[in-house]
Amino acid sequence: MDDEVSYSDLLLKEFPEQENMLEENRRIDFLCKGFGQELYI
Repeated sequence: MDDEVSYSDLLLKEFPEQENMLEENRRIDFLCKGFGQELYI
């Protein structure tokens, strides 16, 4: 749990939110490559 909080703080520091951002646009998506051609979001 502590790692997730630290990671969230790091993301907010590097990529600050815009003041006028809509709530539905606040989600952070990650793209990860699996084995072969598999991609995970």
